[in-house]
Amino acid sequence: MYKTLVSDYDGTLFINNIVEERDVSAIRTFKEHGHHFGIATGRSLGSILEQIAKFNIPFDFVIANNGAISIDSKGVILHKTIVDMNIVHEVLASLSSDGIQFFGLSDGISVGLHDTLNKNVDVHVNQISLDEIMTSQEIVGMYIKFIDTQSALKHAAQINKKYKDKLKAYSFYEYNDILSPNTSKATGILSVAKALNLHERIHTVGDSFNDIPMTRMFKGYGISTGEAVHIKESFKVCNNVSEVIEDLLKSD
Repeated sequence: MYKTLVSDYDGTLFINNIVEERDVSAIRTFKEHGHHFGIATGRSLGSILEQIAKFNIPFDFVIANNGAISIDSKGVILHKTIVDMNIVHEVLASLSSDGIQFFGLSDGISVGLHDTLNKNVDVHVNQISLDEIMTSQEIVGMYIKFIDTQSALKHAAQINKKYKDKLKAYSFYEYNDILSPNTSKATGILSVAKALNLHERIHTVGDSFNDIPMTRMFKGYGISTGEAVHIKESFKVCNNVSEVIEDLLKSD
Protein backbone atom coordinates (compact mmCIF):
# COMPACT_ATOMS: atom_id res chain seq x y z
CA MET A 1 0.00 0.00 0.00
CA TYR A 2 1.26 3.45 -0.90
CA LYS A 3 2.14 5.94 1.84
CA THR A 4 2.48 9.70 2.29
CA LEU A 5 5.24 11.17 4.45
CA VAL A 6 4.95 14.77 5.63
CA SER A 7 8.10 16.26 7.13
CA ASP A 8 8.67 19.41 9.10
CA TYR A 9 11.55 21.47 7.74
CA ASP A 10 13.54 23.44 10.34
CA GLY A 11 15.03 21.12 12.92
CA THR A 12 13.78 18.00 11.13
CA LEU A 13 14.93 18.00 7.51
CA PHE A 14 17.02 21.17 7.80
CA ILE A 15 19.49 20.68 10.65
CA ASN A 16 22.64 22.71 11.35
CA ASN A 17 21.90 24.92 8.32
CA ILE A 18 21.91 22.05 5.81
CA VAL A 19 19.72 19.34 4.31
CA GLU A 20 21.89 16.25 4.16
CA GLU A 21 22.21 14.48 0.81
CA ARG A 22 21.38 11.17 2.52
CA ASP A 23 17.93 12.59 3.33
CA VAL A 24 17.36 13.97 -0.18
CA SER A 25 18.42 10.61 -1.64
CA ALA A 26 16.07 8.78 0.72
CA ILE A 27 13.18 11.03 -0.36
CA ARG A 28 13.92 10.26 -4.03
CA THR A 29 13.91 6.52 -3.27
CA PHE A 30 10.66 6.87 -1.33
CA LYS A 31 9.00 8.57 -4.28
CA GLU A 32 10.44 6.05 -6.75
CA HIS A 33 8.54 3.40 -4.82
CA GLY A 34 5.33 5.27 -5.65
CA HIS A 35 4.90 7.03 -2.32
CA HIS A 36 4.23 10.76 -1.78
CA PHE A 37 6.40 13.25 0.08
CA GLY A 38 5.50 16.71 1.37
CA ILE A 39 6.88 19.39 3.65
CA ALA A 40 4.88 21.16 6.38
CA THR A 41 6.54 24.26 7.77
CA GLY A 42 5.94 27.48 9.64
CA ARG A 43 7.79 29.35 6.89
CA SER A 44 6.04 31.24 4.12
CA LEU A 45 5.90 29.65 0.68
CA GLY A 46 8.49 32.08 -0.63
CA SER A 47 10.97 31.06 2.04
CA ILE A 48 10.48 27.28 1.85
CA LEU A 49 10.48 27.15 -1.95
CA GLU A 50 13.84 28.92 -1.95
CA GLN A 51 15.16 26.21 0.36
CA ILE A 52 13.68 23.40 -1.72
CA ALA A 53 15.41 24.76 -4.82
CA LYS A 54 18.70 25.25 -2.98
CA PHE A 55 18.86 21.65 -1.78
CA ASN A 56 17.02 20.11 -4.74
CA ILE A 57 14.40 18.43 -2.57
CA PRO A 58 11.79 16.41 -4.51
CA PHE A 59 8.22 16.96 -3.28
CA ASP A 60 4.57 16.42 -4.13
CA PHE A 61 3.19 19.24 -2.02
CA VAL A 62 4.19 21.94 0.46
CA ILE A 63 2.18 23.16 3.44
CA ALA A 64 3.36 26.58 4.66
CA ASN A 65 2.52 29.08 7.40
CA ASN A 66 1.82 26.30 9.89
CA GLY A 67 -1.02 24.89 7.82
CA ALA A 68 -2.62 28.06 6.46
CA ILE A 69 -1.69 27.51 2.79
CA SER A 70 -0.53 24.67 0.54
CA ILE A 71 0.57 24.07 -3.05
CA ASP A 72 1.24 21.04 -5.22
CA SER A 73 4.49 20.30 -7.06
CA LYS A 74 3.45 22.59 -9.94
CA GLY A 75 2.79 25.54 -7.64
CA VAL A 76 -1.00 25.33 -7.79
CA ILE A 77 -2.60 26.51 -4.54
CA LEU A 78 -4.50 23.64 -2.92
CA HIS A 79 -5.98 25.53 0.01
CA LYS A 80 -5.65 28.85 1.81
CA THR A 81 -7.08 29.88 5.19
CA ILE A 82 -7.23 33.64 5.67
CA VAL A 83 -7.69 35.84 8.74
CA ASP A 84 -10.53 38.35 8.96
CA MET A 85 -9.05 41.70 7.86
CA ASN A 86 -11.04 43.63 10.47
CA ILE A 87 -9.32 41.58 13.17
CA VAL A 88 -5.93 42.09 11.52
CA HIS A 89 -6.40 45.86 11.71
CA GLU A 90 -7.60 45.60 15.29
CA VAL A 91 -4.60 43.55 16.43
CA LEU A 92 -2.11 45.82 14.67
CA ALA A 93 -3.69 48.89 16.21
CA SER A 94 -3.36 47.36 19.67
CA LEU A 95 0.36 46.61 19.36
CA SER A 96 2.66 48.66 21.53
CA SER A 97 6.20 49.41 20.38
CA ASP A 98 7.40 48.49 23.86
CA GLY A 99 8.89 45.01 23.92
CA ILE A 100 8.50 44.34 20.19
CA GLN A 101 11.49 44.02 17.86
CA PHE A 102 9.51 43.63 14.64
CA PHE A 103 6.18 42.40 13.30
CA GLY A 104 4.80 41.41 9.94
CA LEU A 105 1.93 39.94 7.95
CA SER A 106 1.95 37.11 5.42
CA ASP A 107 -0.33 36.29 2.50
CA GLY A 108 1.29 32.87 2.38
CA ILE A 109 3.78 33.82 -0.30
CA SER A 110 5.27 37.13 0.78
CA VAL A 111 5.80 38.77 4.15
CA GLY A 112 5.08 42.45 4.76
CA LEU A 113 7.29 43.85 7.50
CA HIS A 114 7.23 47.14 9.38
CA ASP A 115 11.05 47.11 9.33
CA THR A 116 12.71 45.42 6.35
CA LEU A 117 16.14 46.43 7.65
CA ASN A 118 15.87 44.35 10.82
CA LYS A 119 18.89 42.03 10.94
CA ASN A 120 16.92 39.27 12.64
CA VAL A 121 14.58 38.75 9.69
CA ASP A 122 15.08 35.67 7.49
CA VAL A 123 16.87 37.02 4.41
CA HIS A 124 15.18 34.39 2.24
CA VAL A 125 11.71 35.73 2.96
CA ASN A 126 10.15 37.69 0.10
CA GLN A 127 9.83 41.01 1.93
CA ILE A 128 7.46 43.78 0.92
CA SER A 129 5.94 46.70 2.81
CA LEU A 130 2.99 46.42 5.18
CA ASP A 131 0.93 48.63 2.88
CA GLU A 132 1.56 46.30 -0.05
CA ILE A 133 0.66 43.17 1.87
CA MET A 134 -2.51 44.77 3.27
CA THR A 135 -3.83 45.44 -0.24
CA SER A 136 -3.98 41.69 -0.91
CA GLN A 137 -6.84 41.38 1.61
CA GLU A 138 -5.76 37.75 2.07
CA ILE A 139 -3.64 37.58 5.19
CA VAL A 140 -2.96 34.06 6.44
CA GLY A 141 -0.95 35.01 9.49
CA MET A 142 0.62 37.67 11.69
CA TYR A 143 4.15 37.36 13.06
CA ILE A 144 5.68 39.21 15.98
CA LYS A 145 9.15 39.07 17.54
CA PHE A 146 9.34 40.27 21.14
CA ILE A 147 12.37 41.18 23.22
CA ASP A 148 12.02 38.04 25.32
CA THR A 149 10.04 34.82 25.76
CA GLN A 150 7.98 36.15 28.67
CA SER A 151 6.66 39.05 26.58
CA ALA A 152 5.71 36.67 23.76
CA LEU A 153 3.89 34.29 26.10
CA LYS A 154 1.98 37.16 27.73
CA HIS A 155 0.84 38.55 24.38
CA ALA A 156 -0.18 35.11 23.07
CA ALA A 157 -2.29 34.54 26.17
CA GLN A 158 -4.00 37.90 25.68
CA ILE A 159 -4.75 37.15 22.01
CA ASN A 160 -6.09 33.66 22.76
CA LYS A 161 -8.34 35.01 25.51
CA LYS A 162 -9.71 37.97 23.57
CA TYR A 163 -10.05 36.28 20.15
CA LYS A 164 -10.50 32.63 21.15
CA ASP A 165 -13.01 31.92 18.35
CA LYS A 166 -11.29 34.12 15.76
CA LEU A 167 -7.52 33.74 16.23
CA LYS A 168 -4.98 31.33 17.61
CA ALA A 169 -1.57 32.55 18.81
CA TYR A 170 1.39 30.19 19.10
CA SER A 171 4.53 31.16 21.03
CA PHE A 172 8.00 29.87 20.22
CA TYR A 173 10.63 31.46 22.42
CA GLU A 174 10.38 35.20 21.66
CA TYR A 175 8.21 34.73 18.55
CA ASN A 176 4.42 34.65 18.16
CA ASP A 177 2.58 33.26 15.15
CA ILE A 178 -1.07 34.30 14.95
CA LEU A 179 -3.36 32.35 12.62
CA SER A 180 -7.01 31.57 12.06
CA PRO A 181 -8.41 29.31 14.79
CA ASN A 182 -8.16 25.57 14.20
CA THR A 183 -5.34 26.11 11.70
CA SER A 184 -2.41 23.76 12.15
CA LYS A 185 -0.12 21.50 10.19
CA ALA A 186 -2.62 18.70 10.88
CA THR A 187 -5.51 20.59 9.27
CA GLY A 188 -3.21 21.56 6.41
CA ILE A 189 -2.45 17.88 5.77
CA LEU A 190 -6.16 17.04 5.76
CA SER A 191 -6.78 19.81 3.21
CA VAL A 192 -3.99 18.53 0.98
CA ALA A 193 -5.18 14.92 1.23
CA LYS A 194 -8.64 16.01 0.13
CA ALA A 195 -7.37 18.21 -2.70
CA LEU A 196 -5.01 15.54 -4.08
CA ASN A 197 -7.39 12.67 -3.37
CA LEU A 198 -4.86 10.87 -1.19
CA HIS A 199 -6.37 7.81 0.46
CA GLU A 200 -3.14 6.16 1.58
CA ARG A 201 -1.72 5.98 5.10
CA ILE A 202 -0.23 9.32 6.16
CA HIS A 203 2.91 9.52 8.29
CA THR A 204 4.61 12.60 9.73
CA VAL A 205 7.95 13.54 11.25
CA GLY A 206 8.73 16.65 13.27
CA ASP A 207 10.71 18.07 16.14
CA SER A 208 8.85 20.97 17.77
CA PHE A 209 5.68 22.21 19.46
CA ASN A 210 3.99 23.27 16.22
CA ASP A 211 4.39 19.71 14.91
CA ILE A 212 2.43 18.21 17.79
CA PRO A 213 -1.04 18.48 16.16
CA MET A 214 0.08 16.43 13.13
CA THR A 215 2.09 14.07 15.33
CA ARG A 216 -0.97 13.32 17.43
CA MET A 217 -3.35 12.99 14.50
CA PHE A 218 -1.12 10.70 12.42
CA LYS A 219 0.91 8.97 15.16
CA GLY A 220 4.01 10.62 13.77
CA TYR A 221 7.74 10.18 14.19
CA GLY A 222 9.96 12.48 16.22
CA ILE A 223 13.54 13.58 15.64
CA SER A 224 15.90 12.62 18.47
CA THR A 225 17.38 16.14 18.65
CA GLY A 226 13.94 17.73 18.88
CA GLU A 227 12.15 19.29 21.81
CA ALA A 228 11.31 17.01 24.72
CA VAL A 229 7.64 18.02 24.55
CA HIS A 230 7.47 16.72 20.96
CA ILE A 231 9.50 13.56 21.56
CA LYS A 232 7.03 12.67 24.31
CA GLU A 233 4.18 12.82 21.78
CA SER A 234 6.01 10.82 19.08
CA PHE A 235 5.02 7.30 18.06
CA LYS A 236 8.67 6.48 17.28
CA VAL A 237 11.92 8.48 17.42
CA CYS A 238 14.59 8.51 14.69
CA ASN A 239 17.79 10.48 14.16
CA ASN A 240 16.91 11.89 10.73
CA VAL A 241 14.42 11.74 7.85
CA SER A 242 16.35 9.01 6.01
CA GLU A 243 15.92 6.72 9.04
CA VAL A 244 12.18 7.43 9.04
CA ILE A 245 11.95 6.53 5.35
CA GLU A 246 14.02 3.39 5.88
CA ASP A 247 11.56 2.34 8.58
CA LEU A 248 8.56 3.05 6.36
CA LEU A 249 9.99 1.13 3.41
CA LYS A 250 10.49 -1.99 5.56
CA SER A 251 6.76 -2.63 5.37
CA ASP A 252 6.56 -2.32 1.58
